[in-house]
Amino acid sequence: MTPTHPYLNEAKSILKAASLLTAAAWVKRTVDRLSTTRWFDRTILQGKGRSATPPVSASSVTPTSATHYGPGNVYVPGWGRLSYRQALTTRDGHTLYDHDRMLNSDHLGPCPLLRTETDCEECPWYVDAGRHRYEPQCAALVRVGEMDKDDAFGLTETKRALEHSH
Repeated sequence: MTPTHPYLNEAKSILKAASLLTAAAWVKRTVDRLSTTRWFDRTILQGKGRSATPPVSASSVTPTSATHYGPGNVYVPGWGRLSYRQALTTRDGHTLYDHDRMLNSDHLGPCPLLRTETDCEECPWYVDAGRHRYEPQCAALVRVGEMDKDDAFGLTETKRALEHSH
């Protein structure tokens, strides 16, 4: 058995740590580059991001129309796979999913925006003055409920209409 120099193990540990730090720096730099070129949403890695939307065909979504998708499933970070009956990309670019699962027990209903961490009161689509002043509403839930009847409103217009209803 050959005697080990006392500094040899320390040098190996330092080299191992340096190589791990170099790899971590490379990964971080790659993520930064890809997120700035919009290859993916960086907040997904932090567990706060939007869920994946259904695939869009070669004709991109125009802000003046709504796009309907049939049934499917989508991965929701922090939840898992979620099946939906239909999805809608609104005129103002929000994708809403028609499903039955309560993603957060504090939600007013099954969140069409697939938010698991956000309570309704913190969501920008929460309206604390609905048709009946004592009944808070979610503009996204209202929009999903009307998705078969009317494509005239985006999520922004739906919220505005709820805020001004009596």
